[in-house]
Order: sequence, then C-alpha cells, then structure tokens
Amino acid sequence: MGVDTQVIPALITLVLQNYVDFSNKKLGEASVKSLLFLTYKTEDPEALSEAQKYEFLLKLFDRNKEFFGERVARSDLEGLVKKIVERYGITKGYFELIEVLPKGVFDSEKVFGGAKGDVEERVTERTKELETVKEELSQRIAERTKELETERNKFRVVLYNAFDGVFALDKQKRVIAFNKTMEDLTGFLESEVLGKSVNEYVKLEDNEKKPVTSDVYFPLLKAFEDKSVYKAELVTLLGRSSKEHHVSLVSSIIADNQNSDVGCIVTLRDVTQQKELEVMKLDFVSIAAHELRTPLTAIRGYLSVLLSELSDKTLLNPDQMVYLERSFLSSNQLFTLVENLLNVSRIERGNVQLAKETMDWNTLAQQVVQSFEALAKERKVALSFTPIATATKVIVDPIMISEVMANIIDNALRYTSSGGTVHVFLEPRDKDVVTHVKDTGQGIPAESLPHLFSKFYRVSGVLEQGSKGTGLGLYISKEIVKLHGGEIWAESEIGKGSTFSFSVPRS
Repeated sequence: MGVDTQVIPALITLVLQNYVDFSNKKLGEASVKSLLFLTYKTEDPEALSEAQKYEFLLKLFDRNKEFFGERVARSDLEGLVKKIVERYGITKGYFELIEVLPKGVFDSEKVFGGAKGDVEERVTERTKELETVKEELSQRIAERTKELETERNKFRVVLYNAFDGVFALDKQKRVIAFNKTMEDLTGFLESEVLGKSVNEYVKLEDNEKKPVTSDVYFPLLKAFEDKSVYKAELVTLLGRSSKEHHVSLVSSIIADNQNSDVGCIVTLRDVTQQKELEVMKLDFVSIAAHELRTPLTAIRGYLSVLLSELSDKTLLNPDQMVYLERSFLSSNQLFTLVENLLNVSRIERGNVQLAKETMDWNTLAQQVVQSFEALAKERKVALSFTPIATATKVIVDPIMISEVMANIIDNALRYTSSGGTVHVFLEPRDKDVVTHVKDTGQGIPAESLPHLFSKFYRVSGVLEQGSKGTGLGLYISKEIVKLHGGEIWAESEIGKGSTFSFSVPRS
C-alpha cells in the first residue's frame, strides 16, 4: 500500500505528542521520560527524528500493553487517534496513518483502507479463514453433541433402572421423568404420567394419614443452588388399586436456570420389607417378654419368701445365703430387662398412653430424689436437691416422668465414686422447666455422647466395667420425654463428671 510521505510524518508527530501526554497521566511522567532517555539519551520528544518518533510511538504502545494489557492499550490508542482526527478534521492520509500503527490497532479499518486489489485479497483470505474456523467449529459441535447424546442415554438408562424410585418435576409441578421403580411402586407407566400433574399419580400420606402433596416436598422457593428441601423417614405411597408401600422420601429443588425447566427431583426408597421385619421383631420381643414375665414373677416370689424366712435362721450357711441373695438380685435384673423390652415394644408401636396431670414440679421432683437417699448413703455419695424458689406447675404423667428422673439419678449414683456428689436442680424457662442431674463421676467420652439415647447402647471402657445395664433405660427415658413434648440431652467431660438434663412443659 502506498504511503503519503508528506502527510504521515506530520500525523505521526501529532499522534506522538498526544500519546506522550496521555501516557504521562496513565504511566507516570517519570516512567515515560525514563523510557525516552534509555532509548535516545534525551527527555525531549521533539528532539527525535521522524523515524525515531515513529519508533518511540511503538515502544510507548508496548509499554502500555505491558502494564494494562493489549486490549486496553489498543482501545486507548484507537480512541486517541479518533479524537485527533475529529478535532483537526483530518481526512487525507488517515488510512495511510492507521496502516503504520502497531499491529492490532484499527485492524477492522485497515482491511477497508487499502487499494481495491489489496482489499479483495484480504477479504478473500479472511473469508477462507472464516470458512476454516466454521468447519472446525461445526466438527467440534457435532462431536460434542454426539458425546452429550451418549452421556444422556447412559444417564437415562441408569436413572430408569435405579434401585430407588426417582421422579422429576418441572416448575409447574408436572412430571418430566419417571423411572422403572416408580412404575413398580405406583402401578403407572412413564408414558401415562409424563406431562401430567404429579399429585394425580404419586399419592403420599404421613403417619397420621394426612396427604403429602407436591406443595410439601416442592415448595416454590427462589433457589440459587441445588439443595434438599424435604425429608421424611417414613411415608405411605398409595399406588394403583390402593396398594400401599412404605417409603422414605428426599426431595431437592434445582437452582433457578432460565435454560432449564427442571424444578425438583424426588427420591423414594421402598422400606416396606424393613417395616414388616420391624413389626415382626416387635411382635417377637413382645411375645417373648410376656412369656418370660410369668415364670419370672413366680421365681422372684419364691426367692423373696425364702429370703424372708431363712434370713434369721441357721438353716443356711453364709455362702448359701450369698447364693440365694445373688439369685434374687439376678432375677430382679432379668425382670427389669423384660419390663424394659415390653416398654420399648409399646413405645415403638405407639401404644403408650400418658395420663397427664397438672402438678407442682418441685414436689414431684423432691419425692423422686428422696427415694434415692438410701442408695446414696449406701454408696457414700452426697445427694442434694435445689428446688425452684416458687411453685411451678407442669403438665406431666407423674408415673412415667418419675421413671425418667429415677433412671437418670440411679445412673448418676452408680457411676459416681464414693465421696462424690450428685446434685439435682431445676431451671424454670418461659414455656418449660428443665431438670438437671449433675454428678462428679468419671465422665463420658465425647464420641459416645451422640449415641447415649440409642437402643442397647452402652459406653465402652471404664464405665462399662461392672455395669449391669441393658442400654434401654436412656432410650425409654428419651421417648417418654418426647411424648411429653420435651427434650433430653447430656453434657460431659472425662474426669469432670456429667450433667443429664430434660425439659417438661409448664402448665
């Protein structure tokens, strides 16, 4: 391309002057002067020849690229040139000027600024480049589409044959996915339910026979991330012909995305067999406990009579008397186990009925504490009680809740060494009363605390030695407190004792 040698030098000088001023502000005057001096041993741009001015313009552009990036440097220089052209009304030599500016500056205008032959040649080259890029992109898109299609088919196969029931809903709560397990559970085929309202085909009920609809497990919330919104350990799924399945349910809502209409994914796990096995287990435990209770009652009665009749006579030697006493003690422990098993069976069947009364909690708590004074004296443990300053009415079943407190105090006394203390004190709150049983025993390991109120759980280690417990007492206590609408918990530290606490509602 031809360059007007009479115009270009003047324009380069004009652009350089303005670009130096611009760079002084952006890079700092000291930085510009340093670059000028290191290159030409002068700090005055006017002292440069036309060729040096052009060369310095390129160096200054490179320095701006180094500090601010190519895109910013290019945009700054283009804006500066346009302002100069507009300010001075320059038309002649414009295309020649932009042709000699650094590579990347005014690239789009350079194509149209040359001679016709040059323009045609460049357009042809660019067209070929675009065609090549287009072909490569088309090939990549086709490959990627094939990969996505393969992955989608794999996902559909896995989802359809998944062990758990899975269905997905759009934001209008219509079914958009329904796997084979869901077909088996509900009795409806995927083809029957797709695009239909989920409540017509997936009918769920909670333990109280109340409907669990999509409004429950798919609340219309603004979601910024995928998250679980509803869980149920046990619900009943009513299938076609009213066939029932017991299932656990987890639902998750999908983050809002304008490109996707997926709103919720629900997973159901069939626990019908586990539920039936649980019922069978409860039946067996209940029957076995009932069958054991009758002979045990007789054994305890006979042993009690023997103890009372032979204790003051010389018919038995001391060793024989010890054997008799131990037999009676063991029969009592076995009877306690049988009673606990029956209580667990009643609790898990939901057959426990509370006979609630409104009564003074100070009085009831003090009576329970006093019943343990003899055991505390025997174990040489100081047992104390601090009531609430004023009378506090609670709504409780006095027999059942006394069993809870008795179980906790009994544990505290048995696991506290001679010379230790067990302190029972009450804490009134707005809606309930908390009873604390604090001991100076050996304490409970931190890893055991979350499991203390589980069935048959016993703390391993030092606390296990000599313990005759079944691991059912605290579980039964927890369930009784729950039936009252309260909570039970424990705090402990090895070597510093434990504090067991439970709450009951105020009147």
